[in-house]
Amino acid sequence: MARVVPSDIVKTADQMFQSYIQHPTSFPQVEAAALPSFAGFARLVEAVPEEYLELDSASYAALIASVAYLKALPNVFQASRVAIRLLLNGYDRNPIALIRDAMALCPDQAPTQETTALPFITDPELRVKSLRCWISEAATHSMASAATQNGG
Repeated sequence: MARVVPSDIVKTADQMFQSYIQHPTSFPQVEAAALPSFAGFARLVEAVPEEYLELDSASYAALIASVAYLKALPNVFQASRVAIRLLLNGYDRNPIALIRDAMALCPDQAPTQETTALPFITDPELRVKSLRCWISEAATHSMASAATQNGG
């Protein structure tokens, strides 16, 4: 399975939903033909590992609410059979822009949960961000290398 990082989401949003990004406060009507694009985008966002989501609580809430909104669109459309405005209650920007902006704040590297903490390093930025990311990357590459050497 491919690894999806936050910058992949930003690029995909820019590519698939250029008008929503350029006009984040517009809330166009969503027709049935657009539903697969929204569903695919929501699925891609959900593929980003949790450890990459370094967001404040407001940005995280906007991200989660926006993904849930996009995932619910097909059911709402099926029930009503009318076009739906791309408007998430309580927000002044459309869900695509909210997702893109949240992902733009996130790093493309993060240590996995399994990576050992390094409490003996006193600089928290160095300990948490840099060294644990390097250890995590090394472990990932080592496992991938072993799988390749073992035929699979």
